[in-house]
Amino acid sequence: MRRLLHDLSDLYMVDVMCDDDVVPFYARLGMTPAGGMILRNYAQQAGRSASPAED
Repeated sequence: MRRLLHDLSDLYMVDVMCDDDVVPFYARLGMTPAGGMILRNYAQQAGRSASPAED
């Protein structure tokens, strides 16, 4: 993870969505907790077709 953050150090921001139980791991790397929201369209998930009729 440190190598990845180093490789991304020229970017303005690096955002990581994670479960609460791993927040301390990322905090030790200098990251700051922040709230977030997501929207998932599971019908468009890779490997799934938009509707059963298209299978």
